[in-house]
Amino acid sequence: MAARARGLLAALLYLLAASFTLQSFLVHWEGGLRFEIEPTLAFAMPRPYVYRVLTPRLVRAIARALPAGAAQSAVGHWGHGVLGMVASHAGCPGPPTIQFLVATWLMLAALWGTALVWRALLRTGFPERGLLVDVMPALVLLALPATFTGGGFLYDFPEMLLVSAGFLAFTRRNWTLWYALLPLAVLNKEASALMVVWWLAALPSLPRRAWWSHAGASAALAATLILALWWRFRESPGYVAQPNFAHNLRYWASLRWLFSTHDAFGTALPFPVAFNALNLGLLWAVWSRGKRHVPAEVARAFALSCAAVAPLLVLFGFENEIRVFAIALPPLILLAGGATHSLYGPVDRP
Repeated sequence: MAARARGLLAALLYLLAASFTLQSFLVHWEGGLRFEIEPTLAFAMPRPYVYRVLTPRLVRAIARALPAGAAQSAVGHWGHGVLGMVASHAGCPGPPTIQFLVATWLMLAALWGTALVWRALLRTGFPERGLLVDVMPALVLLALPATFTGGGFLYDFPEMLLVSAGFLAFTRRNWTLWYALLPLAVLNKEASALMVVWWLAALPSLPRRAWWSHAGASAALAATLILALWWRFRESPGYVAQPNFAHNLRYWASLRWLFSTHDAFGTALPFPVAFNALNLGLLWAVWSRGKRHVPAEVARAFALSCAAVAPLLVLFGFENEIRVFAIALPPLILLAGGATHSLYGPVDRP
């Protein structure tokens, strides 16, 4: 009974943290709000954004399934809270569509679900650290707004949920769940196909025949889905992938980021962009300390995820948008748990 009550309290804590994070996301997103949401739902965005089909289809399906009365009531309350504020600031000419409201509900659900998945990951790694397991997912949710400064999209939170759940399935060797989640993650955002690099991390831990079978099947499935998306939207305008290499080189070489500030948490308080250098130092400390307390496979998965994404960030990302490192986040959660575990006193006692 105590464990169940603790789980319910943790779920409530995560809902509160997810609500704050979603509000901050919407504030950061307000500039492009009226220009992006409708084209995204209508698959009218240029490539590569048009490849990201799962979340828009979910939004449209849920909106169609809602009873007319419920939809009208939801839209009728649009002016309350942060949604009304953001819509007004973005210059929306009236109440948002029911699709927009469903999109916000889906993003909230994805944030909440992600925290629950992180809790399950931490429970697997640190069952004796009850307080760490319960609190760390909420703290990470509250820190996420610092990754929104380069902008954000409808599919970002569902991507985080799907890759986190995929990593949970991967670490637990639940291959049925893994093969169910991998196509969903790729259809939500094609870059999630890089989840297959986790197989390199598992190479020393699995029998060779099983490794080749699963790694080959996963890579083939991910590649097939990407090719299918490319073929389906081959007539859409835009690049297959958005090239930003020249812009990124100019941005870093200009050193203007050393003197720039950004609104890291949507609170109108300026934070120096140069703090990212300190963040890298903190990340190194988490890695070096946490890897001693997690399976070697987890530490390898984090390193390989960063190695796979970093070149793509330089080529196709935008300046310093660290939100693109979604596949590195689940192993990082466990590494952070390991680092915290090593810092704080004796383990929890029941």
